Amino acid sequence: MLLFIMGIEEQQEIWTSGSNPAMNKSNFIAALESMDFDAESLKQVQSLDFTKQMAFTIGEEPQQVDFMTFVNMVKFEEAFDDKVLTEMDDIKLPVVHLNDLILMKMNTGRAQDKADIEELQRIQNSRE
Repeated sequence: MLLFIMGIEEQQEIWTSGSNPAMNKSNFIAALESMDFDAESLKQVQSLDFTKQMAFTIGEEPQQVDFMTFVNMVKFEEAFDDKVLTEMDDIKLPVVHLNDLILMKMNTGRAQDKADIEELQRIQNSRE
């Protein structure tokens, strides 16, 4: 299972569950192939062990994708249950809910994530 993370920045992030790593790896590679990633990048992903906690970046702007198998403060299964389906290029993508995105950014210690949290909370408050 994959979840897409769409935040303030225009970067693309994908988070996968820890269950069924072989299928997750296969799905991730298929997604990269559909985005026309080069053979060398696909080979690098193929060599990774999806059973371990990891995060990596693949590709170059504007097609750069951040990938992770673990995040702090949010369990994948709960986030998947709370997901929002967003349509992009006639494809429905499962996207992390705003509440879970805020929690995910709270424990990173990055200045950019702190700024993102403030903006995401403004968005959240404007919806209430």
